[in-house]
Amino acid sequence: PILNDVRGEVRFDNLWTLTTPPGQRVTIGELNPGIAVRSGRVSFQLLSEERVSIESAEFDFASGILAMRPTTITLGADETRFELTLRDVEAADLLQTLNVPDLTATGKLEGNLPLLLTHRSAFVQGGVIRAQDEGGVLSYTGRAGDSATGVSRIAFDALRSFQYDALSLTIDGDLNGDVVSSIEFSGHNSGR
Repeated sequence: PILNDVRGEVRFDNLWTLTTPPGQRVTIGELNPGIAVRSGRVSFQLLSEERVSIESAEFDFASGILAMRPTTITLGADETRFELTLRDVEAADLLQTLNVPDLTATGKLEGNLPLLLTHRSAFVQGGVIRAQDEGGVLSYTGRAGDSATGVSRIAFDALRSFQYDALSLTIDGDLNGDVVSSIEFSGHNSGR
């Protein structure tokens, strides 16, 4: 992971155990464990036995916020579990950030991504991203359906400009390997 421009002042209450009182704060210019997040605001406490209590952590991500739910982690542990949340994320910016080709979207998204970190990889376990508010528009701009016929052609044509009112994406798997996702949405074709 890349970590740039970390700033703050940490006050220790015990130098022998390297512990701090609650409410220590740092800002992080950029954190990139594979996908870049910026302008981080982290509040924490260093505990004994190489544990860190994350009180709050928020980063700017895809015109919205990627946050970490409060948790205590043990540094150097074989496994670390925590949950990330998304809110007010712009669908278009998320697709651009993730480099998704042939798909554009509008609307705001939110969700939860439970993560398991091991020494070899990161796993999403039961992640869900869903539409906020009133939905948006999905548009498939690729050429995969150009030679389709029958029902397949109707589906590709509908996805050229599909107004969704509900959207849910589930994500499970190894972020460095196989990720299984499914998408459910409802709405109508806007006729464009």
